[in-house]
Amino acid sequence: WRVLGGGQGADATAVKMRIQFNQDGTLKGEPQIIGGQSSAFFMAAAESAKRAVIQCQPYSLPVAKYAAWQDVILNFDPKDMF
Repeated sequence: WRVLGGGQGADATAVKMRIQFNQDGTLKGEPQIIGGQSSAFFMAAAESAKRAVIQCQPYSLPVAKYAAWQDVILNFDPKDMF
């Protein structure tokens, strides 16, 4: 995921996303954005985060702990990247 630059408050834009996985580490469906803003900058950041999640599959996750990671909420927050 790349943080987009140039927008006012870009470093404060966080994207929360619900992701559901199959046991083989692939996505069950498209990640769902939770809440957020209606600004063009937020929408661009959300789509960028969604693309990153989709492109990185399949994920190498422990099958024995599938119950813990089959349905997760991820926070993409630029503050945590630097």
